[in-house]
Amino acid sequence: MLPFSADGARQVAPYTWVMKALTRLERFIQELVERPAWLLTNRRIHPIALASALTKALEDAALPIGDRVIAPDSYAVRLHPDDYEQFASVRQTLEREFGEYVARLATERDLTLASPVTVMIVKSRATRAGEVAVTTHFSDPSPGATLVARTAPPPLYETEVVAAPRAAALPATEACLEAIDARGAVLSRHPLGNTELVIGRRSSNGLSLPDPQVSRRHARIERAPSGYLLHDLGSMNGTTVNGRAVRGAQRLADGDIIMIGGTRLRFRSGG
Repeated sequence: MLPFSADGARQVAPYTWVMKALTRLERFIQELVERPAWLLTNRRIHPIALASALTKALEDAALPIGDRVIAPDSYAVRLHPDDYEQFASVRQTLEREFGEYVARLATERDLTLASPVTVMIVKSRATRAGEVAVTTHFSDPSPGATLVARTAPPPLYETEVVAAPRAAALPATEACLEAIDARGAVLSRHPLGNTELVIGRRSSNGLSLPDPQVSRRHARIERAPSGYLLHDLGSMNGTTVNGRAVRGAQRLADGDIIMIGGTRLRFRSGG
């Protein structure tokens, strides 16, 4: 039984995220899990766990591009084959409901979608029983945008992760921050210029990172006579450069790797 009343009101709050987009989905899931066929079968995964995994995937994959934050529009929920079977009879309905849920969530968080949201529930031998894994994909952007896919949508059983292509080079004279993945592939670039750049979770920051591990005003980069300086702004989880915590003003050198929450940034000095 879900911890919600019949009208969708929350009675117990076992999850830290509470949002309007969840209300309709809660009602659908409550009706689903009260069906006799569901109650008489052993279930390892509750449907609400899939919604939680989709929420985290959206937050982790969202990319700040200019004055917007772009969210993935394609999601693949990967389940162990045994777990997949528990959802087989309602898979298409769940996929539709989860798609509408993610779309509403993106709207509430003022995120941009390149295309209508699609959610697929697929089998994956790479996922352990009782776990939920989600991969995301960005559709082809409109002309002039610089979006890239972080992962490829998985086929029915095996998942293949594809490195993002490198973005076009900026002029050599322009200093910038490159958002990169674990392989070092460039996801996006953010010119620094001569004014300070505040980095954090707020959408009004010069570089907005929609990551729950990032503070609202997390770090700041400023131009000084000696070069660019990085300051941590008393963030909850700290800022590191090449694996070392930032204390005071940290002068940046070309190629330095900055970690802010789950985001990896590479400093390029230009020139």
